[in-house]
Amino acid sequence: ARRRSGFIGPRVIRRPRGPLPSGLIVDVRCEGAGCPFGSRTFKPSPGAGSVALRGLNRAGLRDGARVEVRIIVRGRIGRVLVYNMRSRGASRPKPAELCLPPGADRPRTC
Repeated sequence: ARRRSGFIGPRVIRRPRGPLPSGLIVDVRCEGAGCPFGSRTFKPSPGAGSVALRGLNRAGLRDGARVEVRIIVRGRIGRVLVYNMRSRGASRPKPAELCLPPGADRPRTC
């Protein structure tokens, strides 16, 4: 049996001070065993300081699952965090950080 990963990466996207930029979209894509959804888009409320990534809490993602979090604001370079899940005994997965140029579909190294 495949083991479940205890860590799922970010649960909330926050800005340290002030509201999130208007037009912000957080697109989450999940592939592999234990994923609660394939893809989901989250938008903050106007003036909000954070976006909760609902559905990933206690998801029970399994070994080998991949979660990609795209933080996008129209007309700006987006940030992409890719988490590859490992077994529970392994250290927490560190995200691969990539950039998404405006208008591009595929992220690139920054």
